[in-house]
Amino acid sequence: MKDKLLISENFIAYHAAAEEKSEDKVDIHMYFGGRFREKPRLHYTGTHMAIFKDRIEDQLSIVSLCRMFKKVDEGANKVTFWFCVPDVDLEGGLHPIRDNNDINLMKQCY
Repeated sequence: MKDKLLISENFIAYHAAAEEKSEDKVDIHMYFGGRFREKPRLHYTGTHMAIFKDRIEDQLSIVSLCRMFKKVDEGANKVTFWFCVPDVDLEGGLHPIRDNNDINLMKQCY
């Protein structure tokens, strides 16, 4: 049975490779509570952030992202996760995270 994805559409998650602790542990920075705006350029307006420290990179999955976010907002009922390729602006580097293939793409980018 496929897990339901929970949270609002104005949510973004970054996989923070710059915060790497070791070869297999990373910190996950999740930005939420904002919106994507297109003018003058695509940007994210949220100011809320949760940091999940020392996550084992090989255990990251769409389900684990949902579990992390449930710690931030238990009442959320729909989710959309995104990541941005490092050193690329949102217009060129923003990607949705829909499944574990997208999680693997995110890990390769970092």
